[in-house]
Amino acid sequence: MHSKAPSHPRGAEASAKHQVTYIFVLGAVFMLSPFAIDMYLPALPTIATSLGTGIDELEMSVSIFLVAVAVGQLVLGPISDAVGRLRVLFGGLAVFLVASLMIAQAETLMAFYTWRFVQAVGAAAGVGIIPMVQDRFGEEKSSKVISYLMITTIVGAVIAPLAGGVTLSYIGWPAIFVVLALLGGAAILAMAVFIREPDFTPRKISLGQIGSGYASVLSNRRIMSALLTGAFAIGGLFAFVAGSPFVYIKYFGVAPEQYGFLMGLNAIAMILANVVNAELLGAQKSQSKALAGAVLLAASGLIACVVAVADGGLILLLCAIVIFAGALEFVATNAIVTAMTVMPSQNGTVSAISGAAGFALGGVSSAIVGYLPSVDALPMTAAMAVCGVMASVCAISLGRTEPRGPMPDAGRKRGVN
Repeated sequence: MHSKAPSHPRGAEASAKHQVTYIFVLGAVFMLSPFAIDMYLPALPTIATSLGTGIDELEMSVSIFLVAVAVGQLVLGPISDAVGRLRVLFGGLAVFLVASLMIAQAETLMAFYTWRFVQAVGAAAGVGIIPMVQDRFGEEKSSKVISYLMITTIVGAVIAPLAGGVTLSYIGWPAIFVVLALLGGAAILAMAVFIREPDFTPRKISLGQIGSGYASVLSNRRIMSALLTGAFAIGGLFAFVAGSPFVYIKYFGVAPEQYGFLMGLNAIAMILANVVNAELLGAQKSQSKALAGAVLLAASGLIACVVAVADGGLILLLCAIVIFAGALEFVATNAIVTAMTVMPSQNGTVSAISGAAGFALGGVSSAIVGYLPSVDALPMTAAMAVCGVMASVCAISLGRTEPRGPMPDAGRKRGVN
């Protein structure tokens, strides 16, 4: 009988290095979407001039990308359950690469819109990344790994506009999309070298099977309670994103160049929350952490709302918002991990619904904040508080669905090495 390699010190070290490489590669792929969303933002005025259109029309490309990612996830998630995560990822990244190069050559607004949509569909293949982690590491360790993957998205969202601005200044706006294409190519190469999926046998897929998979997931109270917990948390984030420019810059008079610093405080809180979730609370149940995070999310949202009503000033409001941002990461990470413990064979579908629900509630919350009159901080903080409270309600509902015996489908694990 052969002994397991990790039992040997050198084998354990090699295994640990392999896991770090695995996480690093998936993190790099995970970062592509925030890069694709944020890297070209500093170039919007320049691109609008180049294409002979207005900036308002070009800003529509942001919405097009977000809608296309959501739709793409709903399609590609179930497909990844049937044909394999890696196949979908390779195909999606190839589409992302080609579309990025085509955007760089766009000469009309319609061509820009079209290839931006195609690029987003390619990026949507990332819907399989979190299921891949869950397949490989299981509930307890995947919570830690996903925390580090979430950090990559935060880092990507922070550095992407900076990288885009530098690229624009020195080379020009088409080079931004060439860089995105190069990143997509590097991701394909890294996955081909370091990521394996040896134990999975593809199966045929049909519209009926996709519909059946969605029906089974949508009808499962435990999965949906977990997914809605995370989606409402994301809704709170979008409410803040929509309202913060007015609240910070117009209402409180923060200089535009300092706005990024205040946003950076949220990013730091999110990163610290993920580190705490991974390192200090790694052994705790994901469901319990999701509930604790949701309660903190609701409390900080309500405090922010009270501060806005009482006109308590920027500092108190900022403290509540930073706590809200940190709590959000606890909720988002642990809610999706909990949802993926129920039907492992449908985790691509679960991930797709998670992404679509987050975008949907984020779109609703941001639209409400945008619709309400911008006279003070109340519309933004009220939307954040409502999202926090709803996340708590869903987290409590999740607790009532805790299984007493073996979870269905628990033994059906996909081997990913």
